[in-house]
Formats: sequence, C-alpha cells, structure tokens
Amino acid sequence: MNVRWITAAAMCAVALAPAVAGEGSLKVYATDEVVEVGQVFTIVVEVEGRKIGDVRMPQVSQLYIEPRPSLQRSLFSAVLGQGQKFTQVQGFNARALQEGDVTIPPLTVEIDGKPVSSKPVVVRVVPAGAEGPPLPPAATGPEEDNVTHLSVEDVAFLRTEVDKTEVYVGEPVSLTMSFYRLDESAVRVSTPEGGIELTFPETEGFYSIPERPEELDGLYAEFEGRRYRGARWRQTLFATSPGDLVVPPWEWNAAVYAHTVRGPVSARLDLHADPIPITVKPLPKRPLKFNGAVGQFTFQAQVTPRNTTQNVPVTLIIRVNGTGNPAAIAEPKLPALEGAHVSEPERAVQPIMDPEGVTAETTFSYQVTPVKAGALAIPPVEFCYFDPVKEAFVTEKSPAFIVNVAASGENGRRLVAGASIAPEPERADGAQYGLLPIVTAVNQLRRGPSSRAGAVTVLLFPPLAYGALTLWTARQRRFAQDHSFARAYRAKSRMRKRLRHVLDAGDRADALYRAINGYIADKFDLPEAGMTSTDVRDLFEGRAITQDAAARLLDILRTCERARYAGETLSREAVEPLLDSARESMEHLDLWLRKESR
Repeated sequence: MNVRWITAAAMCAVALAPAVAGEGSLKVYATDEVVEVGQVFTIVVEVEGRKIGDVRMPQVSQLYIEPRPSLQRSLFSAVLGQGQKFTQVQGFNARALQEGDVTIPPLTVEIDGKPVSSKPVVVRVVPAGAEGPPLPPAATGPEEDNVTHLSVEDVAFLRTEVDKTEVYVGEPVSLTMSFYRLDESAVRVSTPEGGIELTFPETEGFYSIPERPEELDGLYAEFEGRRYRGARWRQTLFATSPGDLVVPPWEWNAAVYAHTVRGPVSARLDLHADPIPITVKPLPKRPLKFNGAVGQFTFQAQVTPRNTTQNVPVTLIIRVNGTGNPAAIAEPKLPALEGAHVSEPERAVQPIMDPEGVTAETTFSYQVTPVKAGALAIPPVEFCYFDPVKEAFVTEKSPAFIVNVAASGENGRRLVAGASIAPEPERADGAQYGLLPIVTAVNQLRRGPSSRAGAVTVLLFPPLAYGALTLWTARQRRFAQDHSFARAYRAKSRMRKRLRHVLDAGDRADALYRAINGYIADKFDLPEAGMTSTDVRDLFEGRAITQDAAARLLDILRTCERARYAGETLSREAVEPLLDSARESMEHLDLWLRKESR
C-alpha cells in the first residue's frame, strides 16, 4: 500500500510540474498609493524563480529609499524533475520628500540567468498635515491578525516624569523619560533610516548630570490590557536660578510598520510628551559659612597618620557624600593652624551608582606640615549645606584631631653646606681685657664737617617715624575690624596666587573657575561657595558694572562651567589663553573699581 501511495504522489507531481515550474516572475508595488510629504511607506519586491539575483533599488530624487530591506521573507517548493523554486519577498522603506506624482522606474533582476524587468510604479504625494491613518482592518477569519485592531497611538508612546515640581535653587530633580512600544513581533517602529535614535529635549536653565540622559535597564509594562516593551533614560537636573522653569516637551517623529493578513502596511508616527513646569524657589539668606551644597549629605574627616616628625606632612581627608550637585561643593575652610603649614586641597569626585538619582562622594585632601615639635591640634572643620527637606541650613562638624610631632633632631641654627664663615678680627693687646688703645693723633679728634640736610633729617625723623607707625597701626586695626575691607584689599593678590596653580591642577577648569569666583566674592564681600555665573551676572548688572573686563571674566566663568558640568577636562593649550585673559581682565577691573570707590 505504501508503494501504491508513493507512485500515485509521483504521478500527480509530474502532471503538475509544468504549472508549478513556469518561468520566473517579478512584481513591484507600493503599500500606499497616496502618501503625505514626510510619510514613510514600503516598496515591496516579489521575485519567483529557481535562481534569483540581487535586488537593487533605483535612486529616485523625490524619495529617500533605504538601501537595505526592512522586510525579507523566502519560500521554496520542490518539483519532480525541475528542482527547487524560490519565492522571495523584500520590502524597502521609502519616505516622500516633495509633492506630486512620483514614478519608481522598472527594476531589473536576474532570474534563472535572464534579466527580468518590472513595471513602473506611480505614487501620489500630497501635502503633509493630515492625521496619520489608522492601520487598515484585516480579513476576518480564525487567523485574524490581532494588531490590525490598533490605532497608531496604541502602538507606541512617550512619557516624561519628574520626582518633584517645586524645588529650591540647586536642589536635584530626577527626570525620567520612557519610550513604550507594543510587544508584538508583527509591529515595528523606527526612523526612516532604520533603528531607534531618540532625540532628547534641551533642558535650558538647568545643569544636567549626566549631560546626555543615561539609559537604564529595560522593562515590560501593561497598559489597557496590552503588553508593552519599555526603554528608560534618566537625568538629574539642578536649577540655576529662581523662577518658573519648564522641562520642554519630548517629541519624536517616526513610522510604524505592521504585517497583517492583507500584507505589510505603514503609517506616520508622531509621538509627543507634554512639557513639565518646575517652580524654583530662592534659597534663604545664606550664612557666610555656607558651602554651596544643596541636598542631603553626610560629612566625615580623618587624619593619617596620627604620629609624624617635624617637617613631615600628614594628610587631612574630608569626604562629602550626598545627592546634591558635587560640582557646587566648595572646599571647606580650615581654621588657622599654629605651628603648621596647610596646602591647597586636592579635589576628587567619585560617582556612586544609585537607582534614585545622582549620588557622589567628593573628597578634599590637605597636606598639613608641622614645623614645631609637640602636639599639633587640628580644630574641628565645619561643613554647611542647605537641606531642602528641612528647608534650613545644616552645619556638620568633624571632631578635633591631635597629631604627635616628634623633633627632627636638627639644631636651631642651620648652616648652608659649603658656606664660609668670616674669621673674627684680631684685637690689639689689651683687647682681651676690654681695653681699647689710646688715640694719640690730635687731628683724628677734630669734629668733622656737618651737613645741614643731615641735621634736618635727624630733627624730623622722630615725628615722621611716629606718623608712619600711627598709619600702619591704624591700617592693621582696620584689617582686623573691617572684614570687608580686608577681603577686598587682598582679593587681587589672592587671585594671582591661585592663578599660578591653575595649569598644574588636576581639573584646570575647576581651578580657574574657583580663582575667578574667589576674586569676585572677596572684592564684593560675598560668600564664595555656591556662586554661579548667573549670580555673577546679576551682581555686575546690579552694580551697573559694564566694563569689558567684567564681561570677559563672566565669559570665562561660563566656559569653565560648561566644562565642569559636562565632565570634560580642558587641555593645557585651551586653558592658557583663558588664564592670560583672566589675569588681564582682573587687573583692569580692579583698577576701575578702585577709581570708582574714590
């Protein structure tokens, strides 16, 4: 019976062979006969034959056609005596660029060793503006395609969320942006060029960390009974000035492609997420010890080692951990240390992975060099920040430290190696008893010629010296009592000192930024910590300072801010011209301010 069944099947296959094994064929058509400018549609190429060559799409000036197929399927059938026959279907995404009737010229494909050409395809392109059409319904039946009941809006959507909409200046805002698309293999969403390249909104008025939103782990979610696949990005924003700010709308234009029982279809996809208003409140009156940090922090300090030798430094390490902006944290001000020299701090920032937002550890390292033997007392160090949850300034204080300093064993008097010491002059006889020789030459005892100028100088020297001493004492008293005068007087020399170390700093942009900020804060007796270029601009405008030197300093501050918050490291070649401009601008501004104060 099996033999009879095989024989009958073979006879049927031979009888049907001419019908099945006909000549190769080529068919080309567009999924949409009428499209809008900018709309994406698909050009479908169906080829049948035993041996099929490459399909190359022609160039059409009114269209952008993807060179690679977005859809590709192959079927084959075996025929007795004729071998295998293939059916190949390819779909190429195309986007209309201008209005009018667009003709896609005939395609030529080599089929079974012979060139076969298709008929031209005409697509009408109309002006953009009409709403994207819904996906067409499929034929009913037991295998009805479930995606054909969806509208374009159901296929994909965008969402933006923030953890708070009312904050203080500098308080972190966590922004999460999500893209959801239907978890269905028959539906694809992409740009006309293929793939998903989302563009994110510009957050003007905020410092952003990181500069570009960071992608999080994907997730699946259900909305209205449908399963969606989601992608998420997160960014932490810090408002730079009080007022009403806006997280801009998030928009993305692409296309959706679906395979239904009637074939592939496509439609334009316009995604939109609404803007989010943010109310930014100013900080309360800042205390002088405010460190510039806004958020919630922990503060720690340690000294290593606790035992050292005279002129051998120990390291004072201060660590600040928290959710605020690490770039806004100024170095803590150390109290004066008697019997020790303290270096400028080395700053380091270590990001910490936290699913809730930006968390970082900021470290300041000071080299403390004792110059005297004995017990070196390092007083407590204070760290003052603003806690937006408590809506108050909080001051943390480290413990005091005692460092045991052993003597180095050197004598109090030091001689330079190789230096010669002049011998003491020889004394005459009797000098050893404290007696000097008697002068016998009379002419050596006569009174020398007097000088009138010298006499006048001798008479005037006591009152001049007294007057100079009085002025010096009054000036020192003013330095001690008038803090604003002392800061303004020393502002230029302090900035010069800080500028000398900019090129050798680990973060040149940060060092230059703090040098200029410190000069402006000293000159106008303002807290240095937390001051931004926006504060400096408001200061100059409020004082009616329109000097070019002030404008140049403001531009340098903005350049340094962009580098700091973008995480960039400025090269030595890039910093040198900024450094020269900062020195020149500081000199001109300082001269102008002194003239104005007279």
